[in-house]
Amino acid sequence: MHEQDWTKKMKSYRQVGIIISAASSCYILYSVRLFYGETTRIYPLNMAVLIALYPFILFAINLRGAVKLRYSQAVEAKALRGISLSSTMICFSLTQTAIMSAAYAGDHMASSAVAGIVFGSLACLIGLRIIKDSYDCRYEDRKQS
Repeated sequence: MHEQDWTKKMKSYRQVGIIISAASSCYILYSVRLFYGETTRIYPLNMAVLIALYPFILFAINLRGAVKLRYSQAVEAKALRGISLSSTMICFSLTQTAIMSAAYAGDHMASSAVAGIVFGSLACLIGLRIIKDSYDCRYEDRKQS
């Protein structure tokens, strides 16, 4: 995006939103299957803690980057913030599944499905917001790019 002219940047930015929305929608469909008796993997407690540690470290890094770029209206910064936040949402869903499998011996498929749908929907909304933002960019944004 960095070397592109403004219209190509907007097209690339829109494509980022489309990819995020499509991938999140696939994850939502993947999570819905858990309502129909599919099983999730069982993780030992130490593995679940390691899995849970990853999204929180990722979230801290993404939060630091978002704070650092919070006033930037550059399209590249907006795209990076959207990608990081949506990937973190999916990671939180996977973390919840891993922790539930380690901490609870019973059936936790419904809670994993709900978490997958909720976090997948949040990630999809981020993608849709990027698509909307790519159409709403005004001439002032063009001057800042």
